[in-house]
Amino acid sequence: MRFKKSNKGLSLIEVIIGWMFLVFFFLFFGSVFFRYIKEFRKLEDEITVQYNLEEVMERWGRGIYESQKIIDIESINRENILYQSGSYQIRMIGFDNKLYFRHGQTLNRFYYGEKKAYINTLCGDYIEAVFLTPLPEESTFLNCKGIKVRLKGSKNKTSLFLETEFYFRFVEE
Repeated sequence: MRFKKSNKGLSLIEVIIGWMFLVFFFLFFGSVFFRYIKEFRKLEDEITVQYNLEEVMERWGRGIYESQKIIDIESINRENILYQSGSYQIRMIGFDNKLYFRHGQTLNRFYYGEKKAYINTLCGDYIEAVFLTPLPEESTFLNCKGIKVRLKGSKNKTSLFLETEFYFRFVEE
């Protein structure tokens, strides 16, 4: 059996096999491409949330560096918890150096400002919850020597926690 080259074109089986290879090629590389796009978006969300959590902690640490105590604190239910002990999810906290931090629950943003009326400066996005515990654990927020801060940040399906402790500077007058 000899095959001769002719000018008739491709046979039907050659066209079908060619299309099968082309479809297989696009399906394989397309699925790999879409999987990596999904992974890159997930990593981008993790980096964004982590950056915002670290930015809030840095501003918090810089802000309360010279403070000596907490003068005002509200829980998520708008209750004053200054004389309470234990861990609470907070909405707003104020220090004796007139620095205030506020968590905006509707937009998951964290704000800070010099006075209670000016808590408008954006500190970080994607902050879902702020938990505070006075240190040592059995003390109240009014007479604590420091605070343990736990932030929860989330974006899309990514959720991260960041926890640290801040201690106040006690200057004898």
